[in-house]
Amino acid sequence: MPDCYDAETRSRVMSRIKPYGTEPELRMLALLERWLPDVEIVQQPKGLVGKPDFLVPSLKLIIFVDGCFFHKCPEHYVEPVQNADYWIPKIEKNVRRDRSNRRELRRSGYRIIRIWEHDLKGKKIKGRDRIRRRIRHAQKTHSSLIQD
Repeated sequence: MPDCYDAETRSRVMSRIKPYGTEPELRMLALLERWLPDVEIVQQPKGLVGKPDFLVPSLKLIIFVDGCFFHKCPEHYVEPVQNADYWIPKIEKNVRRDRSNRRELRRSGYRIIRIWEHDLKGKKIKGRDRIRRRIRHAQKTHSSLIQD
């Protein structure tokens, strides 16, 4: 199906999509600030491959908050019907790039936590306990590395 906008209008529409500061990211930040009150949390850290959403330098922890559609969530992703020739290859490219970026960051000594946007939705954040366990595990793992 052809795009319903001309190139100039499509460009203007796409330019208004925020690359960061989305609702799931703001919710994640609030949780991190509550759970790690005395720890530096860097939003949108510069100079790291993959443009992570958060970096906790003292834990060498990187957190990505990924959208279910654009990063192909195994739980919620549905292949697009409209403009499939465009979207399917684009999303597959995102998935390959994400995998490569995570691999490179791990080689650089970072631990990676990937949070899906659906885990941060709802009045009572439904994935909150699972996210908290993953953060605590990263803290414990880091402190055991320091003691060795």
